Amino acid sequence: MKTLIYIFWFGVLVIFAVGCNQSAQMNRAGDLTGKGAAGSGSVAMNRDEKAGVAEDGSAELAFKLAFKEWGTNAEACSMMLYLVEGEDRGETFEQKQQLLQSKGILPGNLELSADEPVRKGTLALMLCRALDIKGGLFMHLVGGSRYAYREAVYLEFMQGGSEREYLTGPEVVDIMGRVARMKHEENF
Repeated sequence: MKTLIYIFWFGVLVIFAVGCNQSAQMNRAGDLTGKGAAGSGSVAMNRDEKAGVAEDGSAELAFKLAFKEWGTNAEACSMMLYLVEGEDRGETFEQKQQLLQSKGILPGNLELSADEPVRKGTLALMLCRALDIKGGLFMHLVGGSRYAYREAVYLEFMQGGSEREYLTGPEVVDIMGRVARMKHEENF
């Protein structure tokens, strides 16, 4: 029953976020530093966007994300824990990472900063591992965020672009809501 409530709220927030944030479609380049799509600089975020998410429920977290310019790695990890476990037991970003690493969802060699915006490839990699998606030949042989992202686009979890692009808050809510619905309907 708890899962159905989460799916319902994800759906409501996805519809709301897509309607309110049409500019997200035009801002897909992910170029936040002026270094092109492959730029690796950090993004300055205001104090409200850096607020902790451990005490929030999934619906509250999704609601907050729906109004944020960028979804952070910490928020993506929290959303992933809600998807997999139904709750976020990590109080800090490091604990969230350890929980996801112990489940094989987050690679141990992936260095993430809590306040950095989440990239499409990072979220796609976590999704493919969480849902045990094998993918095509290259994803099986090479692995990594590039081929996980391509598989996520193929499965219609994400829209086209580059695995290096940052995701806005509404895009993270949209993706996670879509995945939660698909997981529930198709029993991933």
